Amino acid sequence: MLLVIGNKNYSSWSLRSWIALKMLGVPVDKKRIALRPETKAEILGYSSAGRVPILRDGDTVVWGSLAILEYLAEKRPQLWPSDPAQRAKARSVAAVRRDPRERAACLTTLAECPLLAESGQSACLNVSFANLPFHPIL
Repeated sequence: MLLVIGNKNYSSWSLRSWIALKMLGVPVDKKRIALRPETKAEILGYSSAGRVPILRDGDTVVWGSLAILEYLAEKRPQLWPSDPAQRAKARSVAAVRRDPRERAACLTTLAECPLLAESGQSACLNVSFANLPFHPIL
């Protein structure tokens, strides 16, 4: 698998996909592309959508963090909570971060993540979306 991302520190979309893969223990190669106008052609080389994150799994290409999460959940159902109400809450919180108007009011950098401040970086990596107290960083 290959995950094409922007900056995990400033791109919550890239961060969300990366955390899910890390949490699931899925081996993945990462390709970081700086998000600038002059890198658009490079991104288009990985997906015609022209946006990150992009997950390439063999011949399958998935772009967009929510689509990547759903793809991963199809392969590894433990990604989302098993309880339907909790699963709906998890998906709702993930969708809030997608809307630019709503995400402007949320945390936008890893440096601002309260989980990091309280427990160090491993706190953001050793959580399961199934058990996470849904924080706006996701």
